[in-house]
Amino acid sequence: MRVVLGLSLLVLAVAALAWVASRESPPPAAGPSVPSPEPRVRPRRARAVPPPVAAAPGALAGRVRGAGTGQGAWVAVTGAGSERRAVLPPDGAFEFPALPAGVPLDLWLGPDDAGARLVRLEGGIALAPGERRWAEYDAPAGPALSLLVTDAEGVPVAGARVAVLDPDEDWREAVPVAAETDAGGRCFVGFGKQAPRQALRLVVDAVRAGLVLEERVIEPDPDGAVVETTVVLEQGLRIGGRVAGPDGQPVPGAEVHIVEDYRGDRMVRRPAEGRVRTDAAGAFLDDAYRPGVYRVTADGHCKSRRIAAVKTGVVAGDLDVTLSCRGFGRVFLEFADEVTNEFVKLEEGSLQFVYGNDGEEEDYADWVDLSGRTGVACENLPEGHYRVVAWHPAHEELFSDLLLIEAGSDIGLLRFALRPR
Repeated sequence: MRVVLGLSLLVLAVAALAWVASRESPPPAAGPSVPSPEPRVRPRRARAVPPPVAAAPGALAGRVRGAGTGQGAWVAVTGAGSERRAVLPPDGAFEFPALPAGVPLDLWLGPDDAGARLVRLEGGIALAPGERRWAEYDAPAGPALSLLVTDAEGVPVAGARVAVLDPDEDWREAVPVAAETDAGGRCFVGFGKQAPRQALRLVVDAVRAGLVLEERVIEPDPDGAVVETTVVLEQGLRIGGRVAGPDGQPVPGAEVHIVEDYRGDRMVRRPAEGRVRTDAAGAFLDDAYRPGVYRVTADGHCKSRRIAAVKTGVVAGDLDVTLSCRGFGRVFLEFADEVTNEFVKLEEGSLQFVYGNDGEEEDYADWVDLSGRTGVACENLPEGHYRVVAWHPAHEELFSDLLLIEAGSDIGLLRFALRPR
């Protein structure tokens, strides 16, 4: 029995060892080891953030009463980095749908160009979501002009420039344009910066379209009512011709200055004026001139010499105006102290040509710089009147003299005495 029991225990031990051996991992295969794949992790789906609910837009509507609602007036809403504008109809009603809610907005009344009026009707308007607000405003009292511009046949003139100025102001250098006419020939100008009872000069410019410049003095309504005015522009006349040198050859590129010999009240109307250049054949042509008498001058270069010519009594519509430089003259200038008779070196000075046959029309073209000189020889001077202007700190502030140089003449030495201070 003991033997049988011992054999049974031995068999059980061997069976146990065989079972344990069968649980061990098999040996790696030949070659590099391959790592076992990582366990696959299922991604977690992020929850989408719902978009913000946009506030329902608001709306602003209303009416502007008073003088500011003439033809061409407008209202604008500004805020949130943008601007929306609407032209006012005759009854002054306006509407702005779909305005952002909760954003401070400003409401403006225009136009806003030079001489016109720009008014903030209300500031800091904040509309609630979905709100539809109605508001009425009174335009500030002040004179205003509603203007219609047409040609002689009644056709509206678009793009005409309109300026309104003080009657005593010289506007030839720069005209502040208050408005331009629209496709229907209309524009609106407010005069908030002007005195209520002050007369104003109205200037309507469509010269580029060949129409005559129109000017008139208007009386604004002191009670602030809109003044309705119609301006009819006439078709302008042309002035043309040619510029020739001393030998009759054409002078291309010469500047031709045309100015009206107007003897009327210059506070009511300025002389018509224009500047053009000659073409390669020395010819020039300009239009939009009123009927009247004009002075025409030319300034240019011919064979490296400066030439000038003038013709007076030119009638608007003349297309055969000939400007000819007849020749040149010569003069020698010296400057001396009136007391010591010693030469004076100028601080500033010039020899300038004066357009016109009598020297009265002082439209200058610089010729010779006299600065730092005690004298100078001036040759090849075109026939005409000249003005000598000199200045020195130790002498009188201004020294000026007028002289006539004729073609082919040699005036010789002219000695100018400067008076000490």
